[in-house]
Amino acid sequence: MTVAVALQDYCEEIYYCRVSPAAYFPSIIYSCTIPVLNIIYQSVAKRLTDWENHKTHSQHQDALIIKLTCFHFINNYLALFYIFFWLGDLVRLTEYLYTLMITSQLFSTVAEIGLPYLSAKYAHYQANVKRSSLNVKAKKTDGTVTKDGIDKNLVLLAKRERSHHTDIFDIIYAADIRLHTYNGLLNEYFSVLRDHGFVIMFGWCWGLAPLCALLSNRIQLRFDMWKICTSYRRLLHRDANGIGAWDTVLKVYAILFIAIIFAMLATYEIVISEDGPEGAEPFCWSLGIWAEKLARYFEEWPAMRKMFERLALLKKATNEFKLLVIIILEHLVFALFFVLSYAIPSIPGHVRQSIQRRKYVEHELAMQQLQLSSSQKHRSKSFYHAKRRSMHIDRVARYSDPELERKA
Repeated sequence: MTVAVALQDYCEEIYYCRVSPAAYFPSIIYSCTIPVLNIIYQSVAKRLTDWENHKTHSQHQDALIIKLTCFHFINNYLALFYIFFWLGDLVRLTEYLYTLMITSQLFSTVAEIGLPYLSAKYAHYQANVKRSSLNVKAKKTDGTVTKDGIDKNLVLLAKRERSHHTDIFDIIYAADIRLHTYNGLLNEYFSVLRDHGFVIMFGWCWGLAPLCALLSNRIQLRFDMWKICTSYRRLLHRDANGIGAWDTVLKVYAILFIAIIFAMLATYEIVISEDGPEGAEPFCWSLGIWAEKLARYFEEWPAMRKMFERLALLKKATNEFKLLVIIILEHLVFALFFVLSYAIPSIPGHVRQSIQRRKYVEHELAMQQLQLSSSQKHRSKSFYHAKRRSMHIDRVARYSDPELERKA
């Protein structure tokens, strides 16, 4: 990250401007290293999670998601945090933001769609080569059939390969078995979460960030549907109780986003707006201007007019008072977030009732099956013991009676 920033400073010093295309090379190179580091750490996190030896598959996935989330948050947003909080350069922040969004989306599209597509085409190519080689062997041995069993089997195999049914089987099933198995939706979820963070935390410095994220998500959705249906094996159905650790991850991300946004607002208000070369308007100053304008529309309501006049005093407030206002607003947003999270549950009421009903029905069916199997087992055991007892009584009676013994 620091190397990329230093290279960009060097390029700007050489070309004396930021409009030159060479000034974007360091940011493009850095944005290409982010997906590579994500892939490397994903393999390391999978190995570490396998060593933890979790009891269930859901616990394994939750532990893996937590590890990857921490790394993705630092790896995706560290450069933007450094540029804003340390350098205080809003122009460079905007350049890095759209470079990261566009380059990371293109890289993920090529890595997640291009490579599986090429592997699927290679699997089809191998299947066609194998089928053509079998047809060539069949032509060579078709006229020289001997009494040897190998040649006969080869001829029979060649005749089956020439049939239309075998060609369809070879193309559909044999080629499908050579495809890679689908590893899940972790990469897709993390790409959506990455764009979500870009829009929420840094969307204010580039107005096209929400539109870019929306278009990329729509395109990625269509490409993922095509990729799953054509480039991977058929997926197996697996039940899930919910979204698992993603609920906790989204809540933690929301809390971090609120804290970071207000920290950026305080930095922008106290540091960048006063010392920045762009002469940006402070937040409290613009809030005081709007309060002064709104106070004119409430002349008939003295209480409302006095409240807006007091808010208009924020234009001349000190930095300590501005920081106090920002902290109060932050706590109000936190309170609203926790109230909404408590009032709106993650699972709706009718969905929870249907889940509970399904669990109850499955439990009752399992109990009935258990009772039926236990009764059948008890019945078979009682029949076996009664048969053995009757055989024993018959044997004793036979050898105790001399007439029966003589007949035997």
